[in-house]
Amino acid sequence: MFKDQYPTVGIGDQLLSKEIEYPNNLTAAEYHELAVGSAIHPSLIERNFSHIEGETVYEYLFTSPEIPRRNAGRVTDGFLKAYLHLLAGGMWISGLDPQRNWRPMEWGR
Repeated sequence: MFKDQYPTVGIGDQLLSKEIEYPNNLTAAEYHELAVGSAIHPSLIERNFSHIEGETVYEYLFTSPEIPRRNAGRVTDGFLKAYLHLLAGGMWISGLDPQRNWRPMEWGR
């Protein structure tokens, strides 16, 4: 889980903090956008939204056989460079596929 620290009450030189955990590594801003800005129920957020970043992003997005690859199967350098900004991360949204007996979808956004 992703944890954010929020200062709460200062007592003398000490500062107490409250740990808040968000499901599926969501950041505080992402969770706020979903729960408050979009009024999505927390149970739906937990089931369908997650935060991904770093090279994990490639595992989610580069699954199509149409993506240009080298002989060893690695995505080409030009393609990786075009999508380098994805390493910073973001929200992954997916759900269950009604056409595949409600199994997790193989795709998302």
